[in-house]
Amino acid sequence: MIRMITEGTKTFEWELYKLRRRLRLKNKRPVIIASNCVGGIIYKDLKLPFYSPTINLFIPMDDYIRFLENLKWYLKQPIVPACEEGISYPVGMAADIKIYFMHYDTFEEAVKAWEKRKKRMLLNPDNLFIFGCERGKCTYETLRRFDRLPYKNKVVFTHKEYPEFSSAVCIPGFEEQEELGNVLEFQKNSFWRRRYMDSFDYVSFLNKSHNKFHKPLISVIVPVYQSKPYIDTCVQSVLGQTYSNLELILVDDGSKDDSKAVCERLCDRDPRIRVLAQEHKGVSAARNAGMRAARGKYLFFLDSDDAIHPGLLEQLCQLAEESQAAVSACAYHSMPSENFDKRKRRQDRRKCKHKMKRPFYLKNQEVLRSFIFVEGLESWHAIGGKLICRFRAEELWFDEKISNGEDTKYMYELLERGADAVVLPFRGYYYRRRNNSISRQTSIEAYKSIYACDCYIRDKEIRYGRTDYAQQWERYMVSRISWWYASSHMCEDEILRNYILELERTERSSGFWKKLGVRIKLQYMLAFHCYPVYSFFCFLREILREIIEL
Repeated sequence: MIRMITEGTKTFEWELYKLRRRLRLKNKRPVIIASNCVGGIIYKDLKLPFYSPTINLFIPMDDYIRFLENLKWYLKQPIVPACEEGISYPVGMAADIKIYFMHYDTFEEAVKAWEKRKKRMLLNPDNLFIFGCERGKCTYETLRRFDRLPYKNKVVFTHKEYPEFSSAVCIPGFEEQEELGNVLEFQKNSFWRRRYMDSFDYVSFLNKSHNKFHKPLISVIVPVYQSKPYIDTCVQSVLGQTYSNLELILVDDGSKDDSKAVCERLCDRDPRIRVLAQEHKGVSAARNAGMRAARGKYLFFLDSDDAIHPGLLEQLCQLAEESQAAVSACAYHSMPSENFDKRKRRQDRRKCKHKMKRPFYLKNQEVLRSFIFVEGLESWHAIGGKLICRFRAEELWFDEKISNGEDTKYMYELLERGADAVVLPFRGYYYRRRNNSISRQTSIEAYKSIYACDCYIRDKEIRYGRTDYAQQWERYMVSRISWWYASSHMCEDEILRNYILELERTERSSGFWKKLGVRIKLQYMLAFHCYPVYSFFCFLREILREIIEL
């Protein structure tokens, strides 16, 4: 008797549980694409018609991902019968995709249902929700491919956590297994009737709520070297972000001050911080170490003496998720170190969004042109202020052989691979101007690294046959050499000046010199032969820049 009452109570509560889910559902026509029976069970729970053809069937995970990668094409293919030994239910092929119609008696019945539900799906193609399961020879690479699928609403059930994949949702109860079990079974250790899949709130997913799976992990990588006075401001600007699903990787590059101790103290305060330590190898090696340790879907590089706006990562991530662009970028705000904190506080009060300045998308060739011709407020030559989709930058590393200009080379190689971008027209990255920073070093080693990077880009453009781009980059190089020579008047390093003169002679003898244009040649003449006038114009330019950035 007690058992009957208990079972009756459980049944009543189970029906009430499903009723509550139905009442919460706002999206009444979701198109659920699933590789197994998950989609059909969700439709039945919510008492909805089957708006998808992938119901009451099974598609192996590798085939399923291939199906999703070219969904429109496969849906146009006829389903033809196939045979498989030991299978009693119908099996069909859509081109090279094998489909197991497990809950149908005949092949004709299965195809009829497929075609009927396909028509329903085509009435609402923009309301897709993709479900996958880590079962049936589903490897790590399979999960990676699933995460790259160009669908905003996608989720794959897994047996353990995969923080590097924003689409992965761990289903508790299978942690000790090598793959996911049957998520449609009822949990053994639960008093109430709950299936394993019920740990995932699929109603919120179908309602497009902003749950964890819509907030992918961002890995913020900060190389640290002799940065004790600035590191706390940098870290606090990251921890104070309105976007919380992030990890902060501090890579100490053999600092001889107390930078490492400061990093470790900060690490003890927040579990999102990790500290890596290495011998002094340079900023490129430090960033590469951070990339190897990163687990996020997106990478964001921040120098230890810089900072960012509190809402920057949230805005960049939202743009990246919506556009699926490889790079989500903002403009940078240059601030003198003397009043950096004061200006930062004032800038922090500004909103990232502006009605008159909307984000815009750039195709690969448009971004590459902006890089070469130095167009727009955003600096494509610097790595700061760029949220980079990790899988689009796989096996791309910073050049550890050069000490300066490494981020310019990295960005160029990323764009060379075909990266596109979405731009937030807001100065959300705060660059600290200080005389002893790496980017402002005046040494032969620094100049050699930058010049080598410039030659690499120019020569690549020549090989690609983009002579107008190569010519423009040569103008940029001559302009930089002119500035170097003018700056050498402020130091007494004859070896450095002789090196710059050697570069000047090399560029004058190149075939590009005659095509440089009047402005660049005038700039060169003033820098090398009339320094006071050149210095005066540079002074005016600095004042104008300060006025613009206020």
